[in-house]
Amino acid sequence: MIASLLRRILAFAVVTSTVSAHVVEQFYLSVEETGSEWRLDVTFDASYAFEELRDDPNSPQPESSWLVSMNEAQYEELRGGAEKFLRQAISFHHDGRETPFTISFPDFDSTPPRFPQLSAGGAYVTIRLEGTIPAWQGGELNLTVSPDIRPNFILAKKTEGEIHLEVVSPGGSKPIFFLDRGRLALLWLGFRHVVPDGFDHILFILALFLMARKWRPLLAQSLAFTIAHSLSLGLVVFRAITIETLPGSTLIEPLIALSIAALAIENLFRKELHTRRLVVVFLFGLIHGLGFAGSLGAVLQNEPRLFSSLVLANVGVELAQISVLAAAWLATMRWWQSASYQKTRMASSLVIATIGVYWTIERLTI
Repeated sequence: MIASLLRRILAFAVVTSTVSAHVVEQFYLSVEETGSEWRLDVTFDASYAFEELRDDPNSPQPESSWLVSMNEAQYEELRGGAEKFLRQAISFHHDGRETPFTISFPDFDSTPPRFPQLSAGGAYVTIRLEGTIPAWQGGELNLTVSPDIRPNFILAKKTEGEIHLEVVSPGGSKPIFFLDRGRLALLWLGFRHVVPDGFDHILFILALFLMARKWRPLLAQSLAFTIAHSLSLGLVVFRAITIETLPGSTLIEPLIALSIAALAIENLFRKELHTRRLVVVFLFGLIHGLGFAGSLGAVLQNEPRLFSSLVLANVGVELAQISVLAAAWLATMRWWQSASYQKTRMASSLVIATIGVYWTIERLTI
């Protein structure tokens, strides 16, 4: 149904264009999704696969007979040129990360090829773009068009029985697919925010570890930190507060860096954990939670079950923190009581403190 609508639109566009000036203004993409799999069928002007014909105002509109008369070597050149152009022109992003996709040419599945038959007789091929969002991850998939190309991309999406057209202009981006996150996806979302994405968060946890290598105080600090950032993140997710309207909101990132430096510096002068440290860690956790809100919070606000999503994401964060602590524990198991460990502990704290101070200055000057 979507494909037939696109053919009618294309036929109209071809008929109303001038024959002497063949400049492609748009490509049409029909969107289909099945579970975690997505597919886009591009109705592609065949001449656009050849750089010498691309956007040449002196070239006439190629006819289907030109396409049908090609030999296998020319078809191979067409497929290679079309794929190269599309990979340069568009990209897909899931949760802020570029995601891979495959390109195929279903017209060539039969012999001879069966190309789209438009009433205007133009030369078009169908190009299929496919990919997958793992069901345990879920989330939104976005199409981004490079600012360095000319044509627009027209998305045809079927929603509640109706077909909606959306234009993605060069330099623009639009969501094309959303898959509800599973419970494991939300745990992974929180976990990934620390490992591997949160290098500053990892240094903060290591600074906690370097104060005292004992499970009870380590878990107490980790839990105090998690409770605090869960609280401030929750206030943002439920829109009780807005980051942009908070006094000193531009200082959140510098303060996060400063918190890392402060803990590491304290490690240089103290060997035993003081109760006051829990209070400091809790306060720092509130600040880190506001930092989370810029990325993690923006994702959670789109979830249908806010409270449970928030809880699961924060459980994922806590699991990541425990993983970092466990890794540090295992790495130091055989030598933590030796003099060399104490030297390593001091040196590591000094390095973390230096990084924290550097980040503080850098973030204040951005």
